[in-house]
Amino acid sequence: MKAKKPSKPLLFRIVTAGIIWKNNQALLLQRPENEEFYPGIWELPGGTRNFNESSTDALTREVREETGLDITSIKPIPTFDYVLEKHNQIVDTTQINFLATINDPLQKPRVSLEHKNIKWFTLKEIKALDKITEETRRSIIEVTQQDVDTYSNQSL
Repeated sequence: MKAKKPSKPLLFRIVTAGIIWKNNQALLLQRPENEEFYPGIWELPGGTRNFNESSTDALTREVREETGLDITSIKPIPTFDYVLEKHNQIVDTTQINFLATINDPLQKPRVSLEHKNIKWFTLKEIKALDKITEETRRSIIEVTQQDVDTYSNQSL
């Protein structure tokens, strides 16, 4: 059986995101309320991977752009896929997530113009958070406690 041809052009995209732990908290960014997609949602720092750029390089660049932080990617963790239908195209996205740490323990995150807010959340707060996608919540929760214990306090 043939698949139905989409009525709009398709765009395939890869994004990277970092679960950055410090003092047993994960860093999240809040999207502005006027965003077309996911308004007001808390998300992981990260963004689109450019052509011929490695996923870890893309994550380092995007986190620096969005938070001012210099990070090191520790290891890949659960990924997820999502599809967004825009007025002129359909965007099929794979999000590759990484556990990451801050290189300089004294460095403080700052919110970029792309986001409304930036905040450190405990796992308990993330589990109770309303404005977060289930995919993002699940990715954070699935990071093992051993990983959190090992890497959370490196950035003290």
